[in-house]
Amino acid sequence: MEKPFVYIASLMRTGSTLLQEALTELPHSFIFHEPEFCRNKFNMKKRFIKELNELIGIDIHVLMKNPNVKTLVNKVLPLMEPHIKQVGVKEIENEGWENYINNIPNIKIIIIGRDPRSLYVSIHNWFKRKGVNKWKDGRPFNPEVLFEGLKSDINIQIEMFKKFDAYKVRYEDFCLNTEKIFGEIKDFVDSPLTSIGKVGGFLSNNPKRINEFYEHGFEITIKKIESWKDIDDKLLLKNINTFNNLMDEYREFWGY
Repeated sequence: MEKPFVYIASLMRTGSTLLQEALTELPHSFIFHEPEFCRNKFNMKKRFIKELNELIGIDIHVLMKNPNVKTLVNKVLPLMEPHIKQVGVKEIENEGWENYINNIPNIKIIIIGRDPRSLYVSIHNWFKRKGVNKWKDGRPFNPEVLFEGLKSDINIQIEMFKKFDAYKVRYEDFCLNTEKIFGEIKDFVDSPLTSIGKVGGFLSNNPKRINEFYEHGFEITIKKIESWKDIDDKLLLKNINTFNNLMDEYREFWGY
């Protein structure tokens, strides 16, 4: 493709879906939602699969029998090229990220960060909504376990910035100064978009997250930037501060 391949590398709950949607608008662009190609997997929500299948005229599952970045480059992108000007991915688990770098020469990396205090509250609430209190490895969820669980991807973001001049965008800045930051992002990836894509689609189509959609709608809002300041739960506030202190290197890197 003539346009650069966009790779959004993030931690969970840092606003990457918002950024992905802002950069997605058929037929101008399509950003895959956490497909995990870099980890030799293929995971996509049914809605996104339906959109893509209708566009390229073939079931993408047939193409991705052996899911990896090479398959994406050799089998999927050529079918997408006549229909879409720019393609990319958004990943929140970036182990194996070099597979994108090694197989796609024309690639632009965007990394997104979020205030650790706001991040902890968002992940805490996410686990609460799901009715679970354990991390992926089975350990009870707490600030120390969360920090250890995110540390690998934090290091990957820092490495991406140092080695490949990735564009850094803070979730708060994107919400507060959307027009300016989005303009900079568009210039960085040479985006064909004439306006921001339709944000809110992921939430509106997810029954488990419909309350989030009702809070934001199809708009980029500032409602969650400093919502942690309104918390009066003493234990939660203690955990927020503990996590924030553990994230000192992250805070320094992002300027929090």
